[in-house]
Amino acid sequence: MARVSPRQKLERLALGRAATRPRWRPQWYAYLSIAPALILVALFAIYPLAFSVRLATHRYVLTDPASHPFEGLRNFAEVLSSYYFRRASLTTLTFTASVVGSVIAFGVAVSHYLNRRGRLAGFLRMAILLPWAIPVVMAGIIWKWIFNGNYGVLNALLMTLGLVPSYVSWFGNPILAPLTLVIAHVWKWGPLAAIMCLATLQAIPRELYESVHIDGGSGWAAFRYVTLPFLRPTLLILVILETVGGFVTFDLVWTRRRHLTPLLVCVRGDLSVSRPGQRGRTRVCDRGGHSRPIAGLCAAAAFGGAVHMIRRGLAGGGMTAVGLALALFILGPILWMLDTSVQLDRDLFTVPPQVIPVQPTLDNYRYVITRMPPKSYERVTMGGRVSGEALSILPALKNSFIVASSVTVVVLVVGAVAAYTYARVRFVGRDLTYAFILTSRLIPAISVAIPVFVIIDRLKLLDTYWALILVYVAFILPFTIWFLTHYFGYLPRDIEEAALLDGCTRFGTLRRVVVPVVAPGLAAAAAFAFMSAYSEFLYALFLTRTIAAKTAPVILVATAINFDVSFALASAALILTIVPPIVFALVFRRFITRGMLVGFGR
Repeated sequence: MARVSPRQKLERLALGRAATRPRWRPQWYAYLSIAPALILVALFAIYPLAFSVRLATHRYVLTDPASHPFEGLRNFAEVLSSYYFRRASLTTLTFTASVVGSVIAFGVAVSHYLNRRGRLAGFLRMAILLPWAIPVVMAGIIWKWIFNGNYGVLNALLMTLGLVPSYVSWFGNPILAPLTLVIAHVWKWGPLAAIMCLATLQAIPRELYESVHIDGGSGWAAFRYVTLPFLRPTLLILVILETVGGFVTFDLVWTRRRHLTPLLVCVRGDLSVSRPGQRGRTRVCDRGGHSRPIAGLCAAAAFGGAVHMIRRGLAGGGMTAVGLALALFILGPILWMLDTSVQLDRDLFTVPPQVIPVQPTLDNYRYVITRMPPKSYERVTMGGRVSGEALSILPALKNSFIVASSVTVVVLVVGAVAAYTYARVRFVGRDLTYAFILTSRLIPAISVAIPVFVIIDRLKLLDTYWALILVYVAFILPFTIWFLTHYFGYLPRDIEEAALLDGCTRFGTLRRVVVPVVAPGLAAAAAFAFMSAYSEFLYALFLTRTIAAKTAPVILVATAINFDVSFALASAALILTIVPPIVFALVFRRFITRGMLVGFGR
């Protein structure tokens, strides 16, 4: 047996391969640490995708369930030749391009403002997280009421400023309807883009800007040759995330089912009674084709405005006005919901609506919490508009909190162990399994909804917490593993090698040494996991049946699309629902920002 020098022993110890241990142990540790993530992703992402392919290549007849003849590509050919599919695909592509451009423009412009010094910028750095913390369906409900053509506060504001002569039917106009979707999407996801860009900006050395200034370069030159190269990796990540998010947008559209006709014209294609060329065809909107470029033009205008602000700069009162406008856009919708929650319906259905409550009341909250109607809830006062769904919000909140907390714990444990292995251990199949996990994140959740339902049904888990927890973990794990692997990669190896030299195992090093150091990154990953699980709507909609498992987004959407809804009561329910994620974001704000600074700022 060849003699091993002391230096070689130390190197093997530092690499986790001590001479007294078999050489296969690190390999088995790596496979065991990534096995839970691989199994969950394969079961609820890859297998459903394969099952969907099988469904697409066979013919299923409900009257003859035992027969499944092979159709090959005939189903694909029929879908591709469909007029409705082509229209919907074109409109979805336009919407996706619009939200990608708008979110990136918003993130770049706002991050430059937030990178300034000042009290208003400091306040906005804290407040910017609030829209991101609110679930998507709740953001859709908020903006749906703001854009209400009869009693919306936006119409009242525009009329007060003299910008419009009368109330605008936002959802009935084929040009304005897609714009409302883009605005709601930017309000929800723009803050995340701004925080990611801000983390990158704060990591740029100030000496580079000073060098450009000394050489006589303008602000545009500093942005082009210093800021943009540093922002490019972050912008690439945002493009990928927003592209996937734009293609699978479902929650935002579902909240507007009461305005389904104009919305589908603008977002999912043109609606017609019959195909083109057939007699009796009745278009829902004669000018629907003009709506496609509107959102794209808005995105281009927003990006142009961002570049202009960076290039020319605003000082003094100009920047204060920009900050106040940004604060109004970020906090205005939330404050309006809070305002409507302390009013009664008779005060809301006035033209213009009462922005400042004449007689503020907490009866809406009392009704939701105690389910006992206060005296002010007389039929004359409420007009009989009391939604039963709004009274079920507290059990739904409990369900959402249990599911989101469980998902966060599981994702952190499984994701951190797998990410640490990918960042530190070299083993056979490392790149292949890592790509396998990350690729599953690109699968649209709605495309595998039916197979997932079949799997959950066969496991006898329908209408249970476990159904939501397993599915959410499978879809959130890829992003968590990618983020933490990126985070672990920037940590110095010295402390880990010292622990390994002292005889600590890989798992012991992770638990005792690495976890305390990467606490900000874990907090950021936990925030992503909690927000994603808390706000998920699609699977919660069809995997749950009773209030025993229904989550808050499902109950709130049922409230919003109820024709007999009380807007004041629904506002109180919505405020109660968004409190937990907002508190979570504010408490862990510094950890989230610090985690993004390390994860995206290098």
